[in-house]
Amino acid sequence: MQSSFTSRDSESEEHKQLERRRNRFTNQSTSIIHKPIQVINEPLIGTCERLEKNYLRLTSAPNPSTIRPLIILEQAFPFVLNKYKSNNDWSYISNQLKSIRQDRFTNQSTSIIHKP
Repeated sequence: MQSSFTSRDSESEEHKQLERRRNRFTNQSTSIIHKPIQVINEPLIGTCERLEKNYLRLTSAPNPSTIRPLIILEQAFPFVLNKYKSNNDWSYISNQLKSIRQDRFTNQSTSIIHKP
């Protein structure tokens, strides 16, 4: 008889634990607050000097140390095209061109591709 009493107590305790857990999650806010991306009204001048750079989606305000300036982008474009011609790696050229495009727009200039 005592064992059935003990099992009821443990079931009751488990039920209480489940109830506490359920309440803990219902009290949390379900909305996600996103910080707005800071809009910069002046052109950003990048300082990164690497010709190759992996594309990373911007999730915050751009950091000048990770953005290449136009002079570097003008060198990077033919560099990655030549590298692509030598090994035909589509994922490489796609990644590099996205990165160049991102840096170009971040620098707020379109002169790299259309330059005579």
